[in-house]
Amino acid sequence: MIVKTKTVYALVCVFLVAVVDDVYTDHSHIAGKFTMLSSSRVYVGGAVNPRALLGARVHNNFVGCLRKVEFSADTLRLNLIDLARTGSKLIQVAGRVDYTCPSGDPQDPVTFTTRESYLVSVSVLTVVGLFLG
Repeated sequence: MIVKTKTVYALVCVFLVAVVDDVYTDHSHIAGKFTMLSSSRVYVGGAVNPRALLGARVHNNFVGCLRKVEFSADTLRLNLIDLARTGSKLIQVAGRVDYTCPSGDPQDPVTFTTRESYLVSVSVLTVVGLFLG
């Protein structure tokens, strides 16, 4: 006996909210013909090949420290930092991610206006000055 089935797709708009360290929030949405989002892995800090991500606004992976990254949906809540630290197969870490951040006040943000921009450390200049004279 052959039974023909008809697949029904619903046009769904899924809203995503990403909050990192209770400081940075990003709101996105995904619209398409699907009934659920599924993935076997969560990427923290970026992707293996960020330039290959179609539609991505950023092509570099994260560099820095993360204190609190969580995934929550309905009653499910996952602490992604704890899972990454313990080597969970659910998590893929990319970029240069530190899981411990320096205590104290956050430092002032720095913006580089050109590709030739760079930082100079005062302590390095002091040491070089001692040797040069």
